[in-house]
Amino acid sequence: MEADPFSKLTEKEAEELSLCGITTAVQLAKTSPEVILQELETAKRFFPEKNFTLNESKLQAIHEMCLPVLNDESNGSGANLNIEKVGPTTGFRTKRRSKTDIIKEQKLKKFHQKKIMHSPVCTNHPLLAIFASLGTLLLAIPAVSIVVLPILMITNNLPDFPLPLLAFGLIVLPCVPYVFISRAATCPVCHMRLFTFRDYARNRAANYIPGLGYNVATALHIIFCLRYHCPGCGTPVKLIGKHKGHRAHH
Repeated sequence: MEADPFSKLTEKEAEELSLCGITTAVQLAKTSPEVILQELETAKRFFPEKNFTLNESKLQAIHEMCLPVLNDESNGSGANLNIEKVGPTTGFRTKRRSKTDIIKEQKLKKFHQKKIMHSPVCTNHPLLAIFASLGTLLLAIPAVSIVVLPILMITNNLPDFPLPLLAFGLIVLPCVPYVFISRAATCPVCHMRLFTFRDYARNRAANYIPGLGYNVATALHIIFCLRYHCPGCGTPVKLIGKHKGHRAHH
């Protein structure tokens, strides 16, 4: 029996396919390239900082390489029928599909999304996540100080302390942990930074508190619940417990 076609993929290609819920050659063979291409376009919007390598020609070649796996999966004409339904089309042209095929694709897509979002993983760096959360929460000090200090200066109620040192202690110093620690904390699955003030589309499963936003909500979940949902991919991550790891990229 030939080696698993998925083992021939580069780590980067396997990672990009996993963002679409595809982690095996069978899943890839059963999913039409058109659907995968659409999922990749969605992933590009969610992760604009990532440099995606898969394009139409590469995906077509990988899909054709995985098709023979279906023959090993099942016997009879059922597998051949499946191949005809989801087989690649030249140039990824949109073909006419029945309502039943569309419903099946939607159910398959929801299944992959649910499986990814509700399968907890355990982080390899729990202490980093905790210290990164504390560093993020410390940013509340300079945020408040920037508003309060000018008011105290106008009303002449500043404490008897040199203003430069006061500003350094209340504004600059609390930002140091965020710059050197919090920015290094990333998701163990998609490697997205947990704490960032860059505006991007967060996952619907991301921790959020109205008025406080995503960063503070994620930090509070990590400190008090010892778990969180990645704001990028939505994967639930645990800080403690037996480490089972996430799906490996082969």
